[in-house]
Amino acid sequence: MQISICICTYRRSSILDTIKSILAQPNLDTIQAEIVVCDDDPARSAQAAVEAIAARSPIPICYLSSGASNVAAARNACLAGARGKFIAFIDDDETSEPDWLLQLLLTQAKYDAHVVKGFVRGVYPPETPAWIRAGDPFTRDCGPTGTPVVTIGTGNVLFSREFAMKHKIGFDLDHGPAGIEDIDFFWRMGALGANMVACREAVVNEIVPLNRVTPEYIRQRSYHFGRVHGSTTRKMLHGAKPLRDGIIAAASVLSLWPLTFIGLEQGSPFWERLYCRCFTKFWYSMGMLEGIAHGRSSEIHK
Repeated sequence: MQISICICTYRRSSILDTIKSILAQPNLDTIQAEIVVCDDDPARSAQAAVEAIAARSPIPICYLSSGASNVAAARNACLAGARGKFIAFIDDDETSEPDWLLQLLLTQAKYDAHVVKGFVRGVYPPETPAWIRAGDPFTRDCGPTGTPVVTIGTGNVLFSREFAMKHKIGFDLDHGPAGIEDIDFFWRMGALGANMVACREAVVNEIVPLNRVTPEYIRQRSYHFGRVHGSTTRKMLHGAKPLRDGIIAAASVLSLWPLTFIGLEQGSPFWERLYCRCFTKFWYSMGMLEGIAHGRSSEIHK
């Protein structure tokens, strides 16, 4: 098996769209691939739908259940059940572009990479406020293909199963509730010398629901991600790095608060984009200060 495409799911019907987008890839006949789905819902709510689509799939689809309501446990179940030389993770609210797998594999071969991080494009509902659409906070771009990457999540990533197994790297259950199990996993891979690069051509689309395009959700999301970053920095790094990151975060808070609160969410696209980026950076920095100061990351904001 060349590649195992792993999807962790928790009570999202969009998992079917994710699987269908993978099965629609035109190069599947030249890639030895399988799909591994792990249901983190104790009620196994995805089982019937996944097994139905598996019955007519041209490639193997394996349904697993962690039943733990802990995404780290679901990811570890995927690692244990996968047979591929490479493992690719995609989220259950994402759909892949037609050449997604091929681009990940081509980039891995070109750069002899242990980890390849793809491009995530936010797809917004029509009712999205203009300033959120302009700022595009759900799109994640790690740079041109080949750019070294340090901080990586599991939404659209490929990595060497052999490297992870050789170094006995798994997803930490203690980090699952806070949603930092993936950051911790890839930081440990990087610390052990993994070559980790970006691939801008490997694109997945994150379908953003309406309840996520509100100021309150963007604020909480940014604050949470900052708190996760700060907490992880405090726990995993030593010396002057946490202090330096804290100083940078404090400077961001002081410099951005005027732009964040003077109401530039309506205006030209330039000002709307600026407002969104200031707004998200301000709350990210506020969360980072708390994470560095107290070392808490709390549960992920769904």
